[in-house]
Amino acid sequence: MPSHADILAFLERGQELSNLVARTRDDPHVRALLLARHLHGICVSPLTACAVRTQDGAGLCVLDGEGNRREDWQELVRRDLERCTREAEPGRLEWVGAPPVQGLKAQVLAVAPVARKGSRGGCLALALPRSRGSRSVTLSCAFLLHWAEDLAIRFELEQTAPGTPGGHAARLEDFADLAYLMAHEINNLLNNILLQISIVELTAPGKVAAELQPIRQMTGETAAKVHRFQELSRANQPAHQRVDLNAIIRSSAAARVAAHGQVGPASSIPAHLDLAPNLPEVMAAPLDLQRLIQLMLQDADAALQGTGGIITLHTEYASGRVRLVVEDTGPAVPEPLVHRLFEPFESIRPGSDGLRLAVCRAITRRLQGTILAQASADGGLRIIVELPSAW
Repeated sequence: MPSHADILAFLERGQELSNLVARTRDDPHVRALLLARHLHGICVSPLTACAVRTQDGAGLCVLDGEGNRREDWQELVRRDLERCTREAEPGRLEWVGAPPVQGLKAQVLAVAPVARKGSRGGCLALALPRSRGSRSVTLSCAFLLHWAEDLAIRFELEQTAPGTPGGHAARLEDFADLAYLMAHEINNLLNNILLQISIVELTAPGKVAAELQPIRQMTGETAAKVHRFQELSRANQPAHQRVDLNAIIRSSAAARVAAHGQVGPASSIPAHLDLAPNLPEVMAAPLDLQRLIQLMLQDADAALQGTGGIITLHTEYASGRVRLVVEDTGPAVPEPLVHRLFEPFESIRPGSDGLRLAVCRAITRRLQGTILAQASADGGLRIIVELPSAW
């Protein structure tokens, strides 16, 4: 079994590998070369290969055991690597025959696709012994998959993280809210890991329980850091006060028209206001509430481009809660996918940047409210926010 030190060392060097992506974004050939060289420096193998596919083209690099680039080997493995890039199942190794060259007769290629969901960005490959029981081969296989998945996420973010309207300051606020939301999710994950470790420790042999101690310690320390980050974020949040939700909606709708002018992309998309009279005030930070409404409107605007649809903002009061509904007549969302609309970087609808609704969820949670989405059978989407009233 790989030691704790082995695992940490591989993880740290794997992070260096995936960090190369940001510095080679515009040239798939350079990206393939740098990734292959870095991978060669981590895993001992007589053949290391990296295939990259981006919007700007494709790149392939194959290195021998000495780290020399072997263009003569590229054509021998290209077909298998291209097939794995297209067809291999994410999260699983493909085993293909090594090229028929000296020194590789007892080897096979372990190929990990750089793929996630519908996105495919290439593959990583190592020549490994046919007998796969050694500790070094086990580590190489495990972390080849790990690095491929990490690279796939980074490749996907390159394609799904366009700029957010509203300027640099608003962009920073969005990422701050997203960081707080992610901290909450990470904290839940870490607590679940600690619980599972406790269960295993009660039932596993003493040797296995001892192996879990470094994992428990590292997880506990990370959970403590996440908790401190959450406390710091809460300490710097603006104070809540009594706010007229209807007034914030009217000002946000007016700002939307002013921002786009008469020729902007959203200027021709009507936004109808159906606001309940005598609506109770809510306890909130006015700027938080304003950003929440603006982000919901921006997301609806993006989904409605070119559809001739409309947006309706509706408010009501029921059972001690103030409800805001933003409804549009844009593209339908399949019911099984509705719950993923608020996940960071999930682009479920046309025009979605995978960020706005995730930030909406973070803001709503900070306001001690709830947010959910409902798909309409005949198209369109309703985003429903409920906030506690100040009464």
